[in-house]
Amino acid sequence: MDAREDSHRREAVSGNGKETVRLGDGLRTSETRRRPRKPFVRALGHELRGPLNAIVGFSDILLEGLAGKLNQEQRDYLERVRSAGQRLADMHGNAIEILKIQTKAAGAEVEEFNLSDMVTDMSLGWEEDCRAKRLLAEAMVADGLIVETDRLQLARCLTILLTNAVEFTEEGCVSLSAYESGEMVRVAVNDTGKGIAEADLPFVFEPFARIEAMSESKPRGTELSLFLVKTIVTSLLKGSVSVRSKLGEGTEFVIEFPKRLRAAS
Repeated sequence: MDAREDSHRREAVSGNGKETVRLGDGLRTSETRRRPRKPFVRALGHELRGPLNAIVGFSDILLEGLAGKLNQEQRDYLERVRSAGQRLADMHGNAIEILKIQTKAAGAEVEEFNLSDMVTDMSLGWEEDCRAKRLLAEAMVADGLIVETDRLQLARCLTILLTNAVEFTEEGCVSLSAYESGEMVRVAVNDTGKGIAEADLPFVFEPFARIEAMSESKPRGTELSLFLVKTIVTSLLKGSVSVRSKLGEGTEFVIEFPKRLRAAS
């Protein structure tokens, strides 16, 4: 067999004449294609996590003066770098969580717990943020309100709503209240911030929505966080989330979910 015939036998050209596949590699190629591959977005997210953590971590080291004293101009620039890095890191984390839920890679971890205890456990962070801005913090949850749902995901949603409430409120108070309504539980987060224009309300839970009233303040954490809240509440907690607001009077977010998720499922 001459070299030309051997080459012809070892190569097969696809019907459109644009792709050449070596038969000697055919088995390996087929096996590779059958092998499950890590989704591109998830793989990209994994690769981004390290650099983003490095930006935030090394910025903290420099701001603490561990690599030498900074003048005020250097500190200002570095704080901007750190803030932008944290914003991207938060967005990255939210995007990964949304992807897990949408692809069914994450499901609800149902457990029975006292809702009042959960609110007490998570209150330290947002109450401290309120004190830093001289805001009043209030939590009103009936003792003995036992629920059966995903504690971690519910806490994640409430943390996002409370963090945003504090972020966009300059005076007044931020409050959390919870009560039973038949077989459902309603949890409301209220603030006395600038509020949201009525025309913007239908877009609040859309990814990367730019809400005018919020944009005038500090938009950090709003790109995907409210979309994540909606995704968690509707897909995992089998509930609903809504918003009411009026410019100059504040905003109310309400999460409603089954008291017993197993029974509702």
